[in-house]
Amino acid sequence: MLVSLLALSAGLTGLFLGFCSIVTAGGLCPADGGAVPVATCPVGAPSLLLASVIAGLIGFAGYRVMSPRLPGPHLIPLVWPAAFLPQAWTVLSNASDQPEYGGWGGIGFGLLLLALGAFPLIDLLRRNTLHAVFYADAAPVSRRVPGYPRGYTLATALKSIDDMGRDDGTSETEMAEMRARVMASPLGQQGGPPAVDPKANDGKRALTLAQAVTVVAGMAVGFAAASALMY
Repeated sequence: MLVSLLALSAGLTGLFLGFCSIVTAGGLCPADGGAVPVATCPVGAPSLLLASVIAGLIGFAGYRVMSPRLPGPHLIPLVWPAAFLPQAWTVLSNASDQPEYGGWGGIGFGLLLLALGAFPLIDLLRRNTLHAVFYADAAPVSRRVPGYPRGYTLATALKSIDDMGRDDGTSETEMAEMRARVMASPLGQQGGPPAVDPKANDGKRALTLAQAVTVVAGMAVGFAAASALMY
């Protein structure tokens, strides 16, 4: 998980630095050996962007799979804002300084990036969501009852019976019989709520600190890659 987070942080940092270098130069890259453009993007910027996108996607996939299984920060909701908000700042800060970059069009593009990046952060205003992102408990392990798919619990079965009564007009007598059969089945005896491992959250503080250190290390790797590829 930490390796995936390192790759993700490095990819996002490299994406920001590569995009920033191109925008600062005027957003122009030479397409052929003909006319010389007004400003050219730094040598290595396209390679940095490509490497950053690949590293970011690989890191995102690995972190997305591994982080919900462990306690501590689950930072997936912050990836989208981290990808768009720095680019929005870059575009908006350069649009006013470089009229040739796009003027009002550049400002509009920057505001669009700002809206895309900021919208998911609205959900973080809720206290429960904020706690789940930065200091969540480990997810409970779902029991699997033989003959039923994983995650199918007694509560799921009883809800299905209630839905049948509401949607299909099943009588109370028939629903009572179905509930009795479900309670007498292995699902009724074993399909209770997901089991909570009493030791599942051991080491949560250590994992939280480790993820914070990994994010900083990933940013350092991104800066180092930008320095190596562009300068």
